[in-house]
Amino acid sequence: QFTLREKDSPHIQLGDHLLINFLEMPKLKLHKNLNSLEQWLLYFKKEGKENKIVEDIIIKDDLIDKVHQDYKKFMEDEKLRIQALSREMGYRDHLSRMNFAEKKGLENGLEKGLKKGLEKGLKQGIKKGMEKGMEKGIEQGVEKAKREDALKMKNHGLEIKLIHEISGLSEETIKDL
Repeated sequence: QFTLREKDSPHIQLGDHLLINFLEMPKLKLHKNLNSLEQWLLYFKKEGKENKIVEDIIIKDDLIDKVHQDYKKFMEDEKLRIQALSREMGYRDHLSRMNFAEKKGLENGLEKGLKKGLEKGLKQGIKKGMEKGMEKGIEQGVEKAKREDALKMKNHGLEIKLIHEISGLSEETIKDL
């Protein structure tokens, strides 16, 4: 079951019962006893074209006849047709401008978002790189200091095993100094 709701107030439901008919004009079949809905569909489908069945419908149904008379008046009044065409063209121009503006807005937003993201990513990358570089530099400095101290101890005649225990360097590394 589907319901229709007010866009700005979704808690408001349009009626308890609603019937939606999807009418496919190309599938409309012509037959002798058309119901009211089929008569309207046929009228809208064939209006402006000569058709015996439509002429019979217009004669038999007062409301369709009134609509047909208004349609004929409209079609005969060039000023009204031009106004309607102008209104339609204005509406289509409006839609076109709105679509263009939306597309431009999305492009600009994407461009700004990418730029901001790259800047933020670059800052974060530089910060992480600095942190890792400092860590590595400290590790290398500590390692260099251990080697220098181990070399001094070795030059003062301390045993390799004792230098190993004090410095934490491998005995092989100490021998290579």
